[in-house]
Amino acid sequence: MLYRISWAALLSAFLLGSAWASPIHQAAESGDLAKVRELLDSHPDWVNLVDEEGESALLEAAEEGHGEVVGLLLERGASLNHQDDEGETALMEAAEESQLECVKLLLRKGAALGLLDQDGRSAYQLTKDEAIRTLLRSRGAR
Repeated sequence: MLYRISWAALLSAFLLGSAWASPIHQAAESGDLAKVRELLDSHPDWVNLVDEEGESALLEAAEEGHGEVVGLLLERGASLNHQDDEGETALMEAAEESQLECVKLLLRKGAALGLLDQDGRSAYQLTKDEAIRTLLRSRGAR
């Protein structure tokens, strides 16, 4: 189940220094594994919390290449194939940002290759990284 950020969470995030990111999103984006673990221990439902753009902490961590955080979020039940408001998944974000290790991890966990963003692009089409293209092609992406 996905949760939209409440006004209280936005106000809390603003008071903590960011008007648009919850604490779990900030920790995931910065790669703060200990903080993500602490937040999930006290707020397990935040694992699938989404921000105003529909992005989850998993998408944030994958985009920035924080593999350990990605792994923890998946262990705690993060939705692997969640699509944000633009239709992008964690795999798409990682591929687009050339985060090879995160792409490998997401594929090992079963990330869907056939999903498309709102512009009809797949993870394969979003990446410019040849190693990622080769990996995705080897898994059947086109």
